[in-house]
Amino acid sequence: MEGLQHQQSSVLERQLVQTLLDEVWPRLSWSAPSKNALVIGCATGETMCLDLLPRMPQDVFIVAGDGRQEMINECVARFPFDNVGFIVVDFGTPDIQATQAWNLVPYTKIFSFFYLQSIRDQNQVMENIYKLLVDGGEAFIVMIIYTAVDSLYLALSRADYWNLYVQDYRHFVTPYQLLDDPADVLRGFLEDAGLQIINVECREVNFSSQNINVIREGVRATNLFHSRLPPAVQLSYWEDCISEVRSNGKLILPHPNDAMYHYRYNALIAHVMKP
Repeated sequence: MEGLQHQQSSVLERQLVQTLLDEVWPRLSWSAPSKNALVIGCATGETMCLDLLPRMPQDVFIVAGDGRQEMINECVARFPFDNVGFIVVDFGTPDIQATQAWNLVPYTKIFSFFYLQSIRDQNQVMENIYKLLVDGGEAFIVMIIYTAVDSLYLALSRADYWNLYVQDYRHFVTPYQLLDDPADVLRGFLEDAGLQIINVECREVNFSSQNINVIREGVRATNLFHSRLPPAVQLSYWEDCISEVRSNGKLILPHPNDAMYHYRYNALIAHVMKP
C-alpha cells in the first residue's frame, strides 16, 4: 500500500459517513446479479461494521480489505461476522487480479471511506475499481481533503523537533490537496477508467462539537505519522497539530455566546456505475 493511513475511525468521520449513506442509499440499485460487496480501506472496522453493514441486504457477503496486516488482524478480532471476510490488499497495484480481492469477483457494490485519497496513482486505482465491479455494479467513494493538512505538515516540518518525523510528508498528502477543482480531476480519472458518473462533488463539511477532544480525535485519527511518534512525544505533537489547525482558520473557537467548536474540511464524493 502507498502512504500511511489513519489508525481508527473518529466521531468526525463516522458522522459524515452516516450522513452520506442516508443520502445515497435510496439511489443505489441492487439488481446486479452478484451478491458480493467490497470495502476498500476498512482500517479498524468501525465505519464499515457499525455504519455500513447494518444497511446491507442480508444475502450480501462483504469482503473488507486494507493494506496493513495489523488493521486486518484487529478487524478479525473485533468483528467476527459470518457475512464479512477480511483481506490484506494493495488496491493501487497494477495487478489487482493477483490479489485476494480477485477471489470473489465481481462485486455488486464497492464502498471506500477516507482511504483512496492517499494512493498516488489515481488512474490505476479507478481502473481497478472498474475491473472489480460487475456490469451494472456501483461504487461509492468518499475521500477527505483536509484543507489544513498541507500547511499543517509544512509548519511542523519546519520545526527542528518534528522534522525527523514529517520531513517526507509530501509523499503522502493526497494528490487532490492543492487542486482548484478536485471534483473535476476525480471525474476525469473515473471516466478514463470507463465508469459512468452518477454524482461527483467536492463538498465543504462543517463539523461542530462542544467537546474539543472530539476535534482532537479527528485530527489524530487522520494523522499521517502516528506510527512514527515515540509515545513520550505524542501528546506534545497533537497539541502542536491542534494549534496549527487553529491558526490556519480550519478550527474556529467558540464565541462568548457559542459553546461549540467548529471544524471545516472538504470531502470528495463520488457515486459511479460500471456500464
